[in-house]
Amino acid sequence: MLLEDLREKVANIAAAVAGARGIDVWDVSLGRGPKGWVVKVTLDRPEGFVGVDDCADVNMRLRARLELENALAGAFDLEVSSPGLDRQLRGPGDFERFRGMLARLKVKGGLRPEVVVGRIVAVGEGALELDTENGRRTFAFDSLAEAKLEPELPGFEKGAPSKKKARVAQGTGRRR
Repeated sequence: MLLEDLREKVANIAAAVAGARGIDVWDVSLGRGPKGWVVKVTLDRPEGFVGVDDCADVNMRLRARLELENALAGAFDLEVSSPGLDRQLRGPGDFERFRGMLARLKVKGGLRPEVVVGRIVAVGEGALELDTENGRRTFAFDSLAEAKLEPELPGFEKGAPSKKKARVAQGTGRRR
């Protein structure tokens, strides 16, 4: 069996297992490791995000199903995860889904790609618009070398003073 055929077989089994829990399979990769196959399955949820419990549940059920069907004919390692906070954006549907969130783009051209960070404000046919520090900019999808979400964690905004510096600035001068 060809590697791509085997990957597709595993992907179909993973989709059935995850789909029964309302979760989509975002990606499946298959490779050889020192002890057999290494199967990496990335999950996504159409509305919301995938949690650790989701990954653990799908991992347990998928492992059992792969073993039952002898899908990989031998030993394998199974890794089930989510795309993460800095997930890749893979086309207009992802940009539309995450409209309003920050994205980091690598734009093709020149010796090195230009890196642009901005909030996704519009998605059209063949292009998207970001609000950046330098104003609103439009990028054609085919000009992107890479696109990812830029995580926004409360209290860790770029340029925000640390709590220690904020206390000193407020005049307390005391450390806790």
